[in-house]
Amino acid sequence: MRVLAKVLDKDKDFATIGRGPVSLTIIERGSLQAVETTDVHCRVRAVGKNSTIAAVIKWIIDDGTMVKQGEKLIEFDDSAHSELLRTQKAVVARTESDMKKAAAHVERDRGRGPYSDPGESRWCGRNNERP
Repeated sequence: MRVLAKVLDKDKDFATIGRGPVSLTIIERGSLQAVETTDVHCRVRAVGKNSTIAAVIKWIIDDGTMVKQGEKLIEFDDSAHSELLRTQKAVVARTESDMKKAAAHVERDRGRGPYSDPGESRWCGRNNERP
């Protein structure tokens, strides 16, 4: 112990032991590699050949961030697709309205028969001829 006491500085080389949190930092050189990686592919495509709608990234998680299953990694700007959806819903609503009007006309004309109004040109026989 006398030899050890001569070599070690009592104030610098020893620490008092007690209960408490242990703080440890290790600094090493090297590289890290993920155990498991996954490629992320964008499945959103432009609507047509001449379409300007594309997948635009609105937000993306920072590299190296720890994530759990189900957490959001990326968010795309869907405003162009939302506008296209609203436009298509309006087209569908207008078409359904036109279809209801046509069905009402068919029901109305069903009771008339082909000769109900001679001046009316609604007869659709072969070559637009009446039998």
